[in-house]
Amino acid sequence: MTESPANPLLAIETVSGRFYQRDDQPVWPVRNAREREALERMVSTLGGTVEYVSRADEERLSGPELVVGLGAAAHDHAQLYAHLTRRNCVEIERIEELSKVPRVAVVVTTFAHVNERLLDLLYDQNPMTIAPGLIFSYADEDLPLQVLARSAALHCRHASFQHRRIDVNPIIDFGVEMSPEYSFVGGQAEPAEFREALSCTAGVLTLYTHSDGIDAYLRKDLVLCPIESANSSEHLPPSCVQSGICHRCSRPISEVLGTDVLLAPEMVKAHVFIYCVCWGLYPPQGVHSPAFSLSRRFLQSFTIGALLTSWEINIQNLPVTARLFHDVARGLPLGEALALHLSSEEARSSHHKLCLIGDPSMRLSQSNIQDPLGGIQAFKKPPGPSQRCMAGLGLLRLMVHHYAKPGDAAKPGDAAKPGDAASSILATIAEYETMLIAGSRYDPVVTAGFRRAMVEYLVSQDTMLSKSWSRFAGETRVLPGRSPCPICGRRTIARVSSLRLPDAASRRETMCPSCGSIEDSPSDCRMWMTVELDRWIRLHGELPGSDWHARITIERFFTREPYGWEWPAASAGEPLRSFQVPEPWPAVPFRLSVIMVFGDSEFSVLGCLYRGPHQNPQGA
Repeated sequence: MTESPANPLLAIETVSGRFYQRDDQPVWPVRNAREREALERMVSTLGGTVEYVSRADEERLSGPELVVGLGAAAHDHAQLYAHLTRRNCVEIERIEELSKVPRVAVVVTTFAHVNERLLDLLYDQNPMTIAPGLIFSYADEDLPLQVLARSAALHCRHASFQHRRIDVNPIIDFGVEMSPEYSFVGGQAEPAEFREALSCTAGVLTLYTHSDGIDAYLRKDLVLCPIESANSSEHLPPSCVQSGICHRCSRPISEVLGTDVLLAPEMVKAHVFIYCVCWGLYPPQGVHSPAFSLSRRFLQSFTIGALLTSWEINIQNLPVTARLFHDVARGLPLGEALALHLSSEEARSSHHKLCLIGDPSMRLSQSNIQDPLGGIQAFKKPPGPSQRCMAGLGLLRLMVHHYAKPGDAAKPGDAAKPGDAASSILATIAEYETMLIAGSRYDPVVTAGFRRAMVEYLVSQDTMLSKSWSRFAGETRVLPGRSPCPICGRRTIARVSSLRLPDAASRRETMCPSCGSIEDSPSDCRMWMTVELDRWIRLHGELPGSDWHARITIERFFTREPYGWEWPAASAGEPLRSFQVPEPWPAVPFRLSVIMVFGDSEFSVLGCLYRGPHQNPQGA
């Protein structure tokens, strides 16, 4: 999007510390090449121009808002910042005096004063209508550069950019979607797509990721990092310098320095950069030197108009910051947008505090864009898995370990059971279990994959699963009544076994003297099958309405080679009640089974030892 450019920023080259204006507008004094470079880089990055004038009037401008100079070393710089932003200025010596100053708009100070006491005093207030800005530099000699650049960023128009808002969130398993109004870059993006998103000078750029204050994770092979050498004379260097290992990439640091794996912080360009990480402003003090702070390089690059970030450990939660992202993108002044965030119940209850390095009056051009994360503030994690579900997953895991035990099923003629099958299904169970417990989003692909893989694995092991789970049974009782077998008509016996897994569902197994195990299900689930002469199999009882996967298996004796078909679903998603096996029966006898995994972690086995049509009660 493009709009007419703002009036050029006026600057004058001087060696004095005086204040200049022309036509009631401030003129930026430039005393040396470093100040000129910093000013021009900031203004040109944000789409503006600098016009140097040879003459200007010496006169200080002021206004109702207050700039506070904290500490004697910052007083002259605070006066200049107040002049360039048309504010008044007061000077104090100690942090505690700030509480007595009303309507503080901006604090200009040296790094020696930038600590938790100052930041808590500025940003841990409730209620808050306008959050103040903070202007400082990590090196005292660079404070004039910050004063010139941050005040210049306020002057720029903030209406001309290719992308109004870009969210970079490597934590989310997504690719890239780019558009002029809103773009998203997720963890599946290519390195080139990360580079483009970070460097295209978006109106508001958000980076939501892991950081220890020294680097920022993008991908396993891509890191924003300020480290330029494996050697350092600084006190308290980061662990990568001490160990010689890049812990993000798990490689020697000598192998990644100077490569495309490490992105220089100077590549990040944005009108407003919301750096939403655990540690933002500097690394944990007393653990690492602030000389290695990633945000230090962000501020010294002069390619970021304003920076919003944390100054101590922040627990990230996207719904908490979604409104802040949108308020900045739609053109609210930064001080007002940050105050709304800091005063919100969500931010206060989670102690999610951010500071503003820049001017609180800075804003993007106003827009009525829709909030792309509008629904996420109402997002609640789904309920955690039930104790029964977790016990069921524990039982399945135990059964896999049982089947994978070397020699457990080593019988003459048995096919080999490779260990990688057990490893694969255990990984599938773990992925499904992690999804349930994390609760970030329900993934139907993961869920369906778990049920399918579980059925396939169980079918490949043994169609009488009670041989495995009975090892973990506790008390077993026989149920009263002897109902006829639905396959052959003979009298059956049913027994219920509790399991020695806390909160696991007890299991009911029904045995026929001719057909063997004909039902093996959770005790509160009743289902059975019948087999008819023309290869029809019919299911009866309490079938699941959805969330299931089942397979018919024919297990031929002597060869022990199972084969079969997936049980089909009806149009509404429930299992069909009837299915005709599409191939002739093999030579009898054989084991015929339907194994079903359903719900969160339940399974049932319906089966019989099929001896031919004479055993069917309907054909007798």
